[in-house]
Amino acid sequence: MTFLKTNQIQADQKEIQKIVQKSGSSFYWGMRVLPSMQRNAMYAVYAFCRILDDIADGDADKIILSEFSSDTSISYRSLDFWKQEINNLFIAGEAKTSIGRQLLIAIKQYNIYQDDLLDLIRGMEMDIDGPIYAPTWAQLDLYCARVAGAVGQVSVKIFGIEDIVGRHLAYHLGRALQFTNILRDIAEDWLISRLYLPQELLIKYQINPRNSHSPILQHPNFPKICNEIYELAAFHFDCTQQLMQKCSKQQQKPMKLMAVMYKKLLLRMKNKNWQNMHHKIRLGKFEKISVMLGQLV
Repeated sequence: MTFLKTNQIQADQKEIQKIVQKSGSSFYWGMRVLPSMQRNAMYAVYAFCRILDDIADGDADKIILSEFSSDTSISYRSLDFWKQEINNLFIAGEAKTSIGRQLLIAIKQYNIYQDDLLDLIRGMEMDIDGPIYAPTWAQLDLYCARVAGAVGQVSVKIFGIEDIVGRHLAYHLGRALQFTNILRDIAEDWLISRLYLPQELLIKYQINPRNSHSPILQHPNFPKICNEIYELAAFHFDCTQQLMQKCSKQQQKPMKLMAVMYKKLLLRMKNKNWQNMHHKIRLGKFEKISVMLGQLV
């Protein structure tokens, strides 16, 4: 088992914080309100998700981990490497990366399950092996469970939420955020041959996803599909709101921040009637700060 020195822990935390800050994600603002121990654990989880996502998108070279910065032969840009890294955390208590070392600390502090971390990798494998294109509802639900539900399960453990409530929160908030992401990133995903709109809805609205002469975003029924996904996301946000009432105010803070920011994105797209989706909807820095301050008072 690896025993870490204080200077190594601090260096790892600094590197991981840079990864999180550089991402520009709304999740960063939700994590910032946490006490330091929980915040460091969530930063490690997010950095892990970030590098997996970059691998799945073919952009792993965006992140350079200091452990391997001088060795281009190391394969930390592959999902197989991270499978081994996660397995080693639980089997031997050892890690090769800053992310792995910080995850190891979080695992011990919050009893994080190995299978939840591996599920994140399995979700990214679905992106790589597919790519996912017009999945069935069942396939989409499995994907959401892996890429959103699993990270939710890890998060609620770190937040200290009771198990049954935590599982339901992970399910509903995870799907609310993932459905919002699907809508927000639809044009970007289309460019890399991915389409997360379920085939049942495409059939219902008579859209042929393979028709290159009639792009989906320009189809007259495209807004109708988006509205159905919107209603699903709104339902899961409502369920999340109800479940959060069973948590302490401190436990609610990071979830509220993420929910409010993503609901703003969702409503903004709906108000535009799902037009001009090639211009990705974002919240500005000051808007995020305003949301954060509003939730803290």
